[in-house]
Amino acid sequence: MTKNLIIAAAMLITLGAVSVQAAPAAPAYEARLAGSAVYSDPGFQDFVETSYGYLSPRSSLTLRDAAAAPAPVKPAVKAPKYVFVSIMVKRGNYAGFLSRLGASAGFKMSGERVCRYKNAKTTCLLGWVRADRLCQVRKSPMVTKVAVEKAAL
Repeated sequence: MTKNLIIAAAMLITLGAVSVQAAPAAPAYEARLAGSAVYSDPGFQDFVETSYGYLSPRSSLTLRDAAAAPAPVKPAVKAPKYVFVSIMVKRGNYAGFLSRLGASAGFKMSGERVCRYKNAKTTCLLGWVRADRLCQVRKSPMVTKVAVEKAAL
């Protein structure tokens, strides 16, 4: 029995030594790419740069000639000057008056406040009016008083 154990142990040691001397395991990467970047193939890198990168035709300059150049346009009309006003109305119901005032004088309402005028509480509308149409606001029969608070710069 000891003889069989010694023979089995000798065979295992011999087989183990032979397997250690066998070819080493293949590396996980290709040997010629050792120490370089993963995508070091110049053909592949050129393909990626011309398809998706900075060499792509989509990212190149778009040159224009005289025929393709945009036509000159006239400068825009100068924006009208606005003034911030406080308008005192005669009656409390001014819904229809606001729409008429917006159409005729370009009034843009920004709020309202309660004012005291001659010991009575009245409503004052705050907003922006075109400076050249301020006289239309003053001539309205619904308006008691107009005060210019601030002129637009």
